[in-house]
Amino acid sequence: MTFKSNMNPMFRSKFSEDIFNLKYAHTGCDSWEQLARVLVEDVCGNLRPDEEPLMKKEERRELQRYIKDLKFVPGVGIFTMQVEREDFITTASY
Repeated sequence: MTFKSNMNPMFRSKFSEDIFNLKYAHTGCDSWEQLARVLVEDVCGNLRPDEEPLMKKEERRELQRYIKDLKFVPGVGIFTMQVEREDFITTASY
């Protein structure tokens, strides 16, 4: 039987979704896609109105897509959850 989540279809096992729900999901970030958006905006976007964003809007959208599609997985703790995937690029801490 193949696992398929309605909320996080990129997860290939219930175990990986459970890890996400227990460790990374929080108010406003109930899905991997929402977390990708918030993470990119908080780190690379307009979090500080008195400073320029680190990345342009289109670059942030592209990074959000990479994270959402698990082509880039930020944070070392998430790496263990996605070991089964062969198409990830790397991990990075922020």
